[in-house]
Amino acid sequence: MITTIWDTSFASLTTIPVTLESSWRLTEGRQWNAIGVASEPVVALAFLFTSECYEWVRSERTDEPSVEVRLSLHSYEKGGIDTLVTFIVNDGQRRGRSILPSSLYKPLLPERIDLVTGKIMKLGTIEGQPCFEIGVLLIARRDVKVRRKGIWHLRENLAKDLLPPWTQILRYSRAGNESLVEGSIRP
Repeated sequence: MITTIWDTSFASLTTIPVTLESSWRLTEGRQWNAIGVASEPVVALAFLFTSECYEWVRSERTDEPSVEVRLSLHSYEKGGIDTLVTFIVNDGQRRGRSILPSSLYKPLLPERIDLVTGKIMKLGTIEGQPCFEIGVLLIARRDVKVRRKGIWHLRENLAKDLLPPWTQILRYSRAGNESLVEGSIRP
């Protein structure tokens, strides 16, 4: 296990069920596409973890009660195992490079995932060198405030009890990473 933050819940956030339905599409690369449906609009944080650090990025604000999630695996050379791993939630994306077990490798990702807002949920693991874990934190749109350029942040009254690094991640940075070795945030 790369990290222990999976299933971390934020008690101050609204809880809404979100059902994610997915499928694989084989094009020039391998792409996993999923659509999550909620009863009201949601925003998201996408997480990409390795054994040394994790990266996050916020989605843009949306007024739709849905979220689009994609994982793309594109080999740098035809039939190669040196692969660009791209994880996208709505329009926020994180990328990494990994040597996968084979040029046909597809991680085991469920066709249906029941998620809930306010909780960091692991979606799957990409085996390779390095190994990646992908996950998401969905947040009810009503729990955030939108600033200029459509960038959202957690409402102040909901963020007052957060501990580091969550204050920085949910209140200030659009994207960033944190070293699991050093424990410092670098937006």
